[in-house]
Amino acid sequence: MNQRNEKGDRYGYWEYYYPNGNISRKGYFVNDKFHGYCEDYFQNGRLYWKGHIINEERVGYCEWYSSRHDNLEEKEFYL
Repeated sequence: MNQRNEKGDRYGYWEYYYPNGNISRKGYFVNDKFHGYCEDYFQNGRLYWKGHIINEERVGYCEWYSSRHDNLEEKEFYL
């Protein structure tokens, strides 16, 4: 987890955290860019967004959630 190659680029699975200790983002890196399945979280620990990213761009089916409950608020499909 949270690894860098000899050039200092991020690769593999990474997690980021808020100062309060809750996770803020988790996902995979390829060539120092988010690439693959990713999840973002609100500071309160609830899921904010989940979907796929290729070269830092959202692709395919993505979902957004409410900060006060776990209900799906919005979904969108990116080309």
